[in-house]
Amino acid sequence: MKTSGYIATAGNQGLLKILKLPTSTQNGNSSAATASTNLSVNQNLDGHSGVVYIAEWNEFYQKLTTTDSNGLIIVWLTQGDSWYEEMINNRNKSVVVGMAWSHNGAKIAIAYEDGLLL
Repeated sequence: MKTSGYIATAGNQGLLKILKLPTSTQNGNSSAATASTNLSVNQNLDGHSGVVYIAEWNEFYQKLTTTDSNGLIIVWLTQGDSWYEEMINNRNKSVVVGMAWSHNGAKIAIAYEDGLLL
């Protein structure tokens, strides 16, 4: 399973939802269903309290990494159709302004507002 079958939506007060994209099979090919099909909320993810403003997918390991206005970083892991916190980190000094996973999903680069790069 790839995480490409999901959409993450986020917002104020820690709002973070995972939507599962509907699929249909036509002529043996699996594709996203038409825009008129309703998306279903797969799961509301609890853990953030601030505005969630960055979400980065790790396709290789089927993970989602999110950060909020308080500097909290959460790595979410999918098991079946459910999502769980795998790791939580808060540097308590600065907020994250950018994140990117390496091509093989083994490493993540994190940029903080105060200039620190990890």
